[in-house]
Amino acid sequence: MRPNRREVLWTIANRYVNTDQQKTTGLTLVFLHGIGAHKETWTPVIQCLVLEIAASSSPLYVNEIWAMDCVQHGDSGLLNEASLGDTFDCADYARDLTNFLLHYLPEDTSPARRISTNLFRLPESVTDRRKIHRFSNRTVVGVGHSVGACSLINPAVEYPALLSSLVLVESMTIPEYVKYIDGHRKNEAMCLRRRWLWDSIEDATRDIHKSGYYRSWDPKCLQQFLKYAIIRTSDGKFRLKTHPYFESLMMYERLMVYEAWELLDKINPSITMHWVWGGKSERAGGPVIQITYRRKGNCSNDVHPNVGHLLPQEIPDLLGMDIFRFLCSRYCERGSRL
Repeated sequence: MRPNRREVLWTIANRYVNTDQQKTTGLTLVFLHGIGAHKETWTPVIQCLVLEIAASSSPLYVNEIWAMDCVQHGDSGLLNEASLGDTFDCADYARDLTNFLLHYLPEDTSPARRISTNLFRLPESVTDRRKIHRFSNRTVVGVGHSVGACSLINPAVEYPALLSSLVLVESMTIPEYVKYIDGHRKNEAMCLRRRWLWDSIEDATRDIHKSGYYRSWDPKCLQQFLKYAIIRTSDGKFRLKTHPYFESLMMYERLMVYEAWELLDKINPSITMHWVWGGKSERAGGPVIQITYRRKGNCSNDVHPNVGHLLPQEIPDLLGMDIFRFLCSRYCERGSRL
């Protein structure tokens, strides 16, 4: 990713690999977080999913999992902070995922093969093949929350060979005709008011535990936030890795969420779509929009009536089981054994 000034922006990802692979062509899951979160916010969901797979007799094979930080957030945001500008187009999140899948996701999924910390750009011949003929030994499933889910739509439309299925958790895909009730401006103000610097980690922990925003979070997710979203500064203070200013910038640009809605019915019918909704979500449009898939066929959903927008943070275990059940329904081989 190169802005106009030609600085390089880095995307940091966590990679989890199955060291007991029984198939070389098992699933590869790619997780994208929402605004204000980070790649480690998915860890409790992933842990639940992995435990469900291990305990089940269902023949579901997952060889590799990637959880990515947006360039504005988490370790990516910290590394890129000096190069980030005063505007951000959320479509860049979709572009960066597309570049990762086309140009950087390694060909080999073998656990015996160690990959470098910095992924090298693949030959154009590999990229060209992926655009049309899928991966040679991968079946990729995209899992996203909020704007992370929205960011799966563009690559699914432009390069349908890249993605086999989409799991869209509280996706920020909104029809423009409900724009007038989109209350996102208050969220931008909330971001800008967010405290991000403390004298000690104890102060940070107390402050975050007192905040109403985090009150509904699962303790495992709150622990992940305290461990991975905060870093010690050179002068001994503690700060959020994601500066509230850069978090809020992602909310100012709203065109992508409306464009993604218009693209939903253009997603190739071969790509399975599974939606997960929170019944108490304040997402613009509410239940009427949530049940309108736009693309008929090859779609399913789960609804949690007592949960809001932050499903990965509030109900990671239930969400992990939702994903497990969907993957089993889509990919388990009947009559075979795990």
